[in-house]
Amino acid sequence: MKKLFYVGLALLIIGLPGLVALDFPLLDRQPLALISPEGTPLSATYYPGSVSKGVLLLQGFGADQIMMRSLVRDLTASGAHVFTFDYSGHGASPGALAFDNASTDRLAGQVQSAMAELKRVSGLDDSQIVWMGHSLGARVALQSAVLGPLRPEKLVLLGAQVNLGTNTQSEFFTGTTDSDLAWIRSLGPDTPPVPILLITGAWEDILTVDGAQLLMAKLCGTQIESCGGPSPREWILFDALVHNYEVYSPRVISAAQDWLFPEDSFHLSLLGSLRIVLWSATILGLFLGLIGLLSILPAVPSSPTVTVSAPKKLVWAKLWLWLIALPLSGLVMGLYVLIPLPSPTFNLIYGGFLGGYGLLMFLLYRFGRMPGVTGALRKAASRSPALPNGWRLAILFNIALFAAVTLLYRSGLGMAPPVGVRFAWVLIFLPLTALGFWLGMLEADALSSAAPGRPFYRVLSMLISLFPFYLYLILLLTLGSTSGVLGSLTGLLVLAASILQGEVTRRLSGNPLFAAILQALFIYWLILPTGALFVPFF
Repeated sequence: MKKLFYVGLALLIIGLPGLVALDFPLLDRQPLALISPEGTPLSATYYPGSVSKGVLLLQGFGADQIMMRSLVRDLTASGAHVFTFDYSGHGASPGALAFDNASTDRLAGQVQSAMAELKRVSGLDDSQIVWMGHSLGARVALQSAVLGPLRPEKLVLLGAQVNLGTNTQSEFFTGTTDSDLAWIRSLGPDTPPVPILLITGAWEDILTVDGAQLLMAKLCGTQIESCGGPSPREWILFDALVHNYEVYSPRVISAAQDWLFPEDSFHLSLLGSLRIVLWSATILGLFLGLIGLLSILPAVPSSPTVTVSAPKKLVWAKLWLWLIALPLSGLVMGLYVLIPLPSPTFNLIYGGFLGGYGLLMFLLYRFGRMPGVTGALRKAASRSPALPNGWRLAILFNIALFAAVTLLYRSGLGMAPPVGVRFAWVLIFLPLTALGFWLGMLEADALSSAAPGRPFYRVLSMLISLFPFYLYLILLLTLGSTSGVLGSLTGLLVLAASILQGEVTRRLSGNPLFAAILQALFIYWLILPTGALFVPFF
């Protein structure tokens, strides 16, 4: 097992510096404070180019401009001027969205402001600038091109979030369709009056294949996959492509560049392929390194503060206790949304599920009512570190880990760490989440003493603690939400990494509460930057 640590370390040494080197040319950029039509500031970035062509990139719902980095890197390598920004309530931009996903006039207006700013800083005119949007970004790009007055020379739509037909996922979460919107009804062969390329994947669930056909029928005026005329429309359908990864796909990047700039030589997104390889190496290295580190560190001597008298009864009780914990989690989430701050609605499940379960476990252990357990939790003293200078090593380990995941995310996976109001939510979610992790560590100690040499109970207890996340995954599978399933699995990977991080920290420091706080911080460091902020309920 010790070899795993060295293999993981080697992969990290290859992956992280490789990602930094890959994006080194992007340091030549200008951060801007873009002002939206309603007068609110938006975080924006301008990458100067060397040729007379510009690209305005628009990210998807809940994403941020960092997630467009694969496209930015390839486009700037071709000499294009590139402009990105975060919508209100997204990324580093302040503000929030209302619960009106079917009406995106406000965001379409922000696209107009971004286009005007790109023209100002680059010196280009409308005929030299193209727009490329993904998901929600493709939707607002199309809407903004319809409403004007500023329009691009060409428009690329990646998995456009336009719901013209039956879409179980969209209707479940929003209860809306788009067919009755005025700007949707106006779509046609000459509306908007710009050439359009639609790119989708066969595994799309936001703009399904049937939905793409309906959209092309609107744009072309007939049931065909492409049409000519003054404003030609074309549709490219890729096999084995899912919605989440269209902005990272080398196939998509190359096809978009070939269509946007046919006068240039053939584009092969080697940079995009290299980024994916380096991401894979870094993520694998992180997990192998953490697992290998646990095999090297001595286990913390077990001195439980409660006694597990029946391990099997405890484990089964934890599963059934979710029937109580789920309503309690709902109550916790309800209290969170009453806080008068823009709300990270789609991330409340982490603060709610982990916090509600942790609160229930604390009450049961505190008053001696936990099934299969004898005694009540009165005091949990820390133990001496297993290694000399263990506290110092624990702090250095976490600094290195947080720095590594931050570099990894900012290479194109997302805006870590959370900033502004998002960091305020970190502080709000932290206490109850850390409480749950702390109790899990104490419970693991008690199970180790009750069933020495039988780690099955500890592992099963830990897995049961994440039970609602499996239910959410099953819901997304039932809805046929490929993108949702992949997002849920990504969240589970973050939770798995945090569990490994917490155990390493506990073994180094000897203090489970310290480890639990850093474990909770690690989760929200990576989870909370993703997702849109919505207006408070009052």
